[in-house]
Amino acid sequence: MWGRWGVIAALGAGALPWWAPPAGPPAPEFVYEVTGRATLRDVPGTELRVDARAGEAFRLTAQDLSARPVSALAAGDNVGNTFAVSCAGPQLGPGAELGGYWAANLVPPGEEQVTPELRWLLVAPTAGAYRCGLKVSAYSTIVDAGRKVAMRIPAGARLTREKAPGADRWTLAAADLRLVGAGESVRVLEAVYPVRGGAGVRVVQDAALSTCKATSSIPGCAGGSADFDGSTVDTWVEVRARAADGGDCGAPALAPEHRISTAKHHLSATHTAEVPGSRLAGCARVEVALVVRHLSGNPVLVHAGTSAGHAATRGFASRTRADT
Repeated sequence: MWGRWGVIAALGAGALPWWAPPAGPPAPEFVYEVTGRATLRDVPGTELRVDARAGEAFRLTAQDLSARPVSALAAGDNVGNTFAVSCAGPQLGPGAELGGYWAANLVPPGEEQVTPELRWLLVAPTAGAYRCGLKVSAYSTIVDAGRKVAMRIPAGARLTREKAPGADRWTLAAADLRLVGAGESVRVLEAVYPVRGGAGVRVVQDAALSTCKATSSIPGCAGGSADFDGSTVDTWVEVRARAADGGDCGAPALAPEHRISTAKHHLSATHTAEVPGSRLAGCARVEVALVVRHLSGNPVLVHAGTSAGHAATRGFASRTRADT
């Protein structure tokens, strides 16, 4: 039986791993305008340099990153927010995966800020120096009539890097876009990762989801009805540890529930599963997947591919210390 590993808080976006990741100094406050379309811009002060050998992997994680409105917002003044970690360097040209993004609406007055859990695995396609940093976009129809609205990222945001020897990543291909309707479940981000040297395994699986409202303009987001205010889904990571002969070495855990209201519109559901080395004794590999199960409301779209080079639904795995 597949083990269910839910949204496990063993390593959140604010937690440091057992080695201290290099990082630049905290960035200053950044104030930026809400626009009518999602256009990413650099967050000043968050760039760092990564010198890498060909095939070397680095986990890039946003720390102390949030956004909140400068302008007064009332009910209905929903603002879309996209944050991305983005890299440039040798062989990261057109068509290459440059980073990953996290997206969600800010829904006032109940929400006063958005706080992304944003991470991505850089695997250097060739030896060289890579420049990586954070990007942000805020967008809403409330500015269509000339209204000026601003957001701000408080001082202190930064991007950290940590070496991830033996790590591997995967991304849901654009052709694998999934629409999840009533009573349905889909499995995405299926991958196999080897177990070695008594080390544990850390699995990250992040899904970009949108609720499909009636007359949605999102490509592939069909079947919505005004009778529902959003969608409710379960999402969880399946981790199945396998012995060399294919025998099961796994154990179960519980799944969480996510609600995406029509106003919330989209949600990046992030998951981190930690499997200690002590629970992988006798195992040769782990087989992983992300499951999205529809519970109620409108259909949910699992975004795929990349947007401006930044991966939507993606995952990666890396090794942890052998004594964990």
